[in-house]
Amino acid sequence: MNNESIVLQSADSLNDGKTGSSKICIISGVCGLVLGLLICIWAGNFNLYAILLLGILGGLGALIGWGIGNKKLRYKSAMLSRKRFMVDEKPEYAELYQRLLPTFQSLNLKMELNEKGILSVFHNGIYYDIVFNEDDSFSIHWHQSFFKELLERRLNISIYKKLVASMGLIAYHVQKECLNGNEMYYTQEEK
Repeated sequence: MNNESIVLQSADSLNDGKTGSSKICIISGVCGLVLGLLICIWAGNFNLYAILLLGILGGLGALIGWGIGNKKLRYKSAMLSRKRFMVDEKPEYAELYQRLLPTFQSLNLKMELNEKGILSVFHNGIYYDIVFNEDDSFSIHWHQSFFKELLERRLNISIYKKLVASMGLIAYHVQKECLNGNEMYYTQEEK
């Protein structure tokens, strides 16, 4: 993993919006259909049962593809907390809260200082903790409530899309407050 800090140029999503999960589902479904077709050709039997077998194997392939894509997005979602965003200064969390309050209120983002004194932002059912690192950077650690986690455990596609959109928005505004206007000599790293 590349530990270089990122400087965001806009509040856009942290990726291009593509998850890659639909490709995996389609490829797996087609593989299931091809397997069913090969079995029918090998058996020399094209009847109602053969068509049923094709449907079952195609659906099973798509289901396996969905599971693989879901696990992939679970991993990618976990890796988002490792991204580092560059800062010049690290204000106290209470001061950062005051600086961000007008902007985040206008964007309908709720903020609070959690029990550890860390600034936490709530958006789309997910909490984003802003954590300053040892170097000149910060990370955004995300988490959900226990019950929300149970309900959405298998819906990593929608969670991932929420994460990349919200984290880009939050990181951009935090970084804007902590870069002291010196971002012109930094370059944005690949997303």
